[in-house]
Amino acid sequence: MGERTAYTDGIFCWVELATTDTDGAREFYSGLLGWDYDEAPIPDGSAYITAKLGDKSVGAMYAQGEDQRAVMPPNWLNYVKTSDADGAAAKAGELGGSVEIGPFDVMEHGRMAVLKDPQGAYFAVWQPNAHLGAQVVNGPGALSWNQLNTSNVDGAKSFYTELFGWAAEEVDPESGYFVWKVGEGLNGGGLGIGDGDPSPPNWTPIFGHADLAGAIEQIASSGGTVITDTMEVPGGGKFFAASDPQGAVFALFEGDYDD
Repeated sequence: MGERTAYTDGIFCWVELATTDTDGAREFYSGLLGWDYDEAPIPDGSAYITAKLGDKSVGAMYAQGEDQRAVMPPNWLNYVKTSDADGAAAKAGELGGSVEIGPFDVMEHGRMAVLKDPQGAYFAVWQPNAHLGAQVVNGPGALSWNQLNTSNVDGAKSFYTELFGWAAEEVDPESGYFVWKVGEGLNGGGLGIGDGDPSPPNWTPIFGHADLAGAIEQIASSGGTVITDTMEVPGGGKFFAASDPQGAVFALFEGDYDD
């Protein structure tokens, strides 16, 4: 388990669930990942709910408004740390992506923008102020990987390497799976969406878990759905994708973690 007090630019730093049922989501993820929660009021009258392992934050969730529900199903949004949210948003547009929301200030916590890459995968950039992002990562119950599923691997590689300075390195020629690197460090992975797969391009958060077999039973008994078979990870470990009872997609990983 790695504790964080700061993030380098280009590193995934936060995940946030937009859901139609915060009470149901809280119960589901608490049972599956061991999360506790803090609440803070937000201007629309609802609450921003921070998920925690012990006293360390790992992510958050909030209730979708009616306008959001009309255009977007429940989903996890993955945040990348930046020192310049405005500059990142402008550059994303120049590279063929789009600025969906912002940039805007989140009170004293930081500045952000919600972006979409040229293939249609949503993500966010976070310029921290009072809130740095997740305080603990890479372990059971914590964000441990972020995976891009894309309809155009070459286009996605070009976009993100230009936007964030990432490097893309193929690690499994058979499947085409590649990893994103910031310097020498790993920062997630990517894979082309197969023919016949109706899934839209997306970023999927992958949380650590100590027992995938037990997690499969837990998900099924809690109203979630296991979407894929359990798959081996190049270099060790295994994972599977699932959705929570409201339909938001995530994945779980069991294996060795980076610090």
